[in-house]
Amino acid sequence: MSGLAQLLRARGDDVSGSDRYFDMGEMRDRAGKLRAQGVRLFPQDGSGVQSDITHVVRSSAIEPNNLDLARAGELKLASVHRSSVLASIFHDCARRVAVTGSFGKTTITAMIGWALTEAGLNPTVVNGGVMRNFETETRIGNAMWGGGELACIEADESDGTCVKYTPTIGVITGLARDHKELDELQRIYSTFAGNTRDALVMSVQASATLFGLPGPKRVTFGLRDGDVRPRNVRLGNREVRFSVGSVRFRMRQIGQYSVFNALATVAALRELGVSDARIEAGLRTFDGVARHMELVDRVRGVRVYDDFAHNPNKIEAAIEAVRAAGSKRVIAVFQPHGFAPARFMRTDLAETFARALGTEDRAFLLPIYYVGGTAPKDISSEEIAAESAALGAPVMAVPDRALLAAALADCVREDDAILVMGARDDSLRTLCRDIAAALAAAVKTS
Repeated sequence: MSGLAQLLRARGDDVSGSDRYFDMGEMRDRAGKLRAQGVRLFPQDGSGVQSDITHVVRSSAIEPNNLDLARAGELKLASVHRSSVLASIFHDCARRVAVTGSFGKTTITAMIGWALTEAGLNPTVVNGGVMRNFETETRIGNAMWGGGELACIEADESDGTCVKYTPTIGVITGLARDHKELDELQRIYSTFAGNTRDALVMSVQASATLFGLPGPKRVTFGLRDGDVRPRNVRLGNREVRFSVGSVRFRMRQIGQYSVFNALATVAALRELGVSDARIEAGLRTFDGVARHMELVDRVRGVRVYDDFAHNPNKIEAAIEAVRAAGSKRVIAVFQPHGFAPARFMRTDLAETFARALGTEDRAFLLPIYYVGGTAPKDISSEEIAAESAALGAPVMAVPDRALLAAALADCVREDDAILVMGARDDSLRTLCRDIAAALAAAVKTS
């Protein structure tokens, strides 16, 4: 929503809005940047909804009984979903890239957007995460107004709205249970594929699952197979290197999944006519996405990472990435996001920790993140941890962050990696810093 607000403001619209996070005193930096761009903010109590407003734009996270929506109903104002507004901006551009899929889409959108920008093509970019290359003192970094004929957006499958977009180039990263069952995802991605005009870029896994779909030219990518695949892959503790064709790529990212994301980027940009040399230049200067495998600190030889991973596929990929970066052990800290997702993925999460963690590794589950709403609180981190422990995984639940710090102090060793994972909650970055500070203090007092 904040990305959309910035785009509308950049094109000259008068924009106001509300957010329950702001009302709770959270995300003050983000609120300040919106105000700096001329976006007016109000409490989410209906007071900001006035009769001169032409449209009230809502996200999928807003409940029907929301006070702003109720006030809009009283005033008989038009209410539209954010995806419809984004679609209108997107379809004003002649060349359009939409990236969807169950994993990787935020980073791939950021990679494509930055490479296009570095190539001088001035794209409009809208993303679900903060793209470090676009972040400034006054701009959040999750959207950039290009004002031209080229756009690249992250298309959300969690609420099914990716089917509203008709891209010239469509990207599908893959299928995995997250918000929806696989058969429903197949239907959604099939519709998205049918909406794509010129070329459909798909992972080998997605192509095999969606084999035989009608649609445009299909280009596949994969770590081992596909039309676009890497050679000479080298995974370091601060970078990855690989070749595609005759071009050697080097990126300031870690993990095999970073190579996967780059391959999707290469495939999509080639379809837009961007040369491999220009793609390489863009990826070489790509600074990543906030809270996507960010190295927050290194203390006592222990690396502390902050990552957005919140579903089984992403959690396993994140654990593999820090292990491949040279850590002897992985100490995972996971905060489930929301009661409904935790309930939906409960068994998958338990099985993932059992599969991905070694006997010397450790995992700690924080209480489920909750910021309001009507979801029933009928699942807990304790239950997920118990199910995982029953499968032999070294997992335990901790009731608060203070007890987590004590548990980490007891178990962390030199050359470990502490991997903090969870969606949406920006305070997890503060937790990473607190963990690093506690480790540093332990050294001084030992």
